[in-house]
Amino acid sequence: MKPRDLQRNYWESAESHEHRRAPAHPVVSAFACPKLDFANQNGAFQDGAFVLDVGCGNGFFTYHLPS
Repeated sequence: MKPRDLQRNYWESAESHEHRRAPAHPVVSAFACPKLDFANQNGAFQDGAFVLDVGCGNGFFTYHLPS
């Protein structure tokens, strides 16, 4: 089996969901929110700005982005 097939099988399986926290989980929020707050306080999210999420992770930061 090719590595990409192994990855796809894992991420689409019920087993992977048992080991991942939801984006709204308090631990995930405690991880992501301070980093986004820092970026926001330093001008990263100005009015009218766009954010490109390249998709190199689990989406936790995108979930918590200021709207």
